[in-house]
Formats: sequence, C-alpha cells, structure tokens
Amino acid sequence: MNPIVCHFASGASFFTGAALVIVAGLISAFAAEKILKMSVRLLVILGALLVLMSATPISPWLYFGWAGLILAWLVSEDLRLKSWPKVPWIFRFLVAIVSFAAMAMELPCHLAPSLSKGGFQKLCVIGDSISAGVGMKG
Repeated sequence: MNPIVCHFASGASFFTGAALVIVAGLISAFAAEKILKMSVRLLVILGALLVLMSATPISPWLYFGWAGLILAWLVSEDLRLKSWPKVPWIFRFLVAIVSFAAMAMELPCHLAPSLSKGGFQKLCVIGDSISAGVGMKG
C-alpha cells in the first residue's frame, strides 16, 4: 500500500501536523531572516492541514481553541506591538503547550494494548466473517 495513504489512514498525520506547528513556533522564535519568517506560515498551514486531514476524533473545543491560538499567534507576529513585545512569545508558548497536550491525548489511542497470555493451547474462531461463504457453489 502507498506509504502516504498509510500515513493518513493510520492517523499518524495528526502527529506530523502538530510537530510541524511546534517547529514553526521554534523557527519563528529564533529566526531573524525574512525567508525563515515566511516559511513559518507555510509550516503552520501545512501542519494544520495534516491535522485536519488525519480526521482524528478529538473534541471540537480543542480543534477550535487550537486554531484560535494559532491564528492569534500569527496575527501577533504580524502586528509586533511595541507596547506588548512579549505577546508573540506568549502565544507561541500556548500553541506549543496545546500541541503537546493534543499529541499526549491522542498517543494512547495509537499504542497497542498488551495482552496477557492465557493458559489455553487452542484458539477457536466462531463466525469468521472473512471466510464466510468460501467454497460454496451457487
């Protein structure tokens, strides 16, 4: 199967998108060059699209809150108010915290549970729908 399709179907694109948003915040915080500042928007848009296309079933309030924080962060980066120079830093920090929290909430859903070993030596499957009707004529 196509690895890109597997990436989206498995829900891993949620983590990729959240990580891109965090990386965009780091670039925005420490980059002085204009080209790097422009790449922040591209990374945020790409990250948000990956998160949305993953179709991860998290609460709508988290999606809307996350999107609102990202929008407020990008607007504060553009405005760069001299009276409040720390505002972009605050929004970057909040976006990173919410991104890590969203990944932490979703991570247990991607980890396989451990099964305890039973004392049985035989496994019987009753009602296997995959092989139902195999070998029948008509």
